Amino acid sequence: MLRVEDLTVELSGRVVLEELNFTIENRKLVLILGPNGAGKTTLFRTILGIVKPKSGTIKINGREVTGNPRMAGEYIGYVPQTIDSSDTPMTVLEFIYNSLLIGRKRIDRELALERSKNSLEIVGLSGMEGRRLSELSGGQRQRVYIARALAKSPEILLMDEPLSNVDIEGRGELMEFIGRLKDEMTIIMSTHDVNVPMSFSDEIIIINGRLVARGNPEEVLREELLKKVYGPHVKVFSIGEKRYCVLGDAHVY
Repeated sequence: MLRVEDLTVELSGRVVLEELNFTIENRKLVLILGPNGAGKTTLFRTILGIVKPKSGTIKINGREVTGNPRMAGEYIGYVPQTIDSSDTPMTVLEFIYNSLLIGRKRIDRELALERSKNSLEIVGLSGMEGRRLSELSGGQRQRVYIARALAKSPEILLMDEPLSNVDIEGRGELMEFIGRLKDEMTIIMSTHDVNVPMSFSDEIIIINGRLVARGNPEEVLREELLKKVYGPHVKVFSIGEKRYCVLGDAHVY
């Protein structure tokens, strides 16, 4: 269980997050939404212990990990928003294996190799161990990054914009896979396209410097609420049993 208590973060003299309070139960898929500059990435970096808050605490399973990346890393696998692997000479297997060897926790080489191969099997990339990262599609590379995080056997998978470099068709496939993972771990992800992951999520948390709303998609994705965060051009509509959110001519993010 992840608990954020009275969290205030200040960067370069500016308050980015103020008095955030929420709890995420185990084995849930939770979306973090908010406009650009809302503090989503800062929140993730604070949960990871990379950013030390001005006040407040981060607790995982009752253990405080605030400002301690080593301790937070014992629980969290992280898929960052921007990863440039276009020029890397490493193969898929080398990429995951090496990340385990240079991690904060020492690991036996044979165990690292076994975990690396198992994680690729989990994400459906068995047989691609020898391919170079630069040869893969955006969706395939994203699966490799997820495999790298899964190789740590985390309790929490933290994903910052995992759909950003994936085409529309690939987003649905990737979300189906991510949705299956929540049977094994807690998944927290930010996204600029809420329409694809909405049907897979258990809870949505909207932040804009502060906590704006939290609840299931039906409770949170209401036009009058979203307009307060994103402006007057937000539209929420249904086609059949599915709901969609649009901000101007772009998806709500």
